[in-house]
Amino acid sequence: MINGTRLIANITAECDSGPVIYDPANKYIYAFGYREAPGPNGYAYIINGTNIIENIILPYYLGCVFYDPSNGFLYGTNPGSYYISVIASSSLIASVTVGYRPIGITYDPINNYIYAVSECTNSVSVIQDTSVVAKLNVGTFPQQILYNPSNDLCLCR
Repeated sequence: MINGTRLIANITAECDSGPVIYDPANKYIYAFGYREAPGPNGYAYIINGTNIIENIILPYYLGCVFYDPSNGFLYGTNPGSYYISVIASSSLIASVTVGYRPIGITYDPINNYIYAVSECTNSVSVIQDTSVVAKLNVGTFPQQILYNPSNDLCLCR
């Protein structure tokens, strides 16, 4: 952990590192990681201050994570699967089925939708809470998506 220009703590986790995200509602940091198979290979370490306070075992590793302030959920892509993991507080509450290899994700604060890009099915799934409300066919091998607040559009590449 770094505070300004000082290293104040090292936090050791028992897996390889992945994305990190802050949840402003509970003021926790979520550090995601993975281990090689067998078994579940995704992990979320919940950090309060400089301490790991909880560990969530996930069925898949998370590649990209986004926070939805409208419901307080964390959404994570599972690149080796067909799923988006939905985490609330310290629990995996849903695995939302989308296209194969979801790798990009973003949030639109105007409509409170999560958009997940699935590379191998050339699609974007539109998610509200824990349900897919639309699936859009897009160009070949989309990988990234970004919400643009100046025109309320999502750009998929």
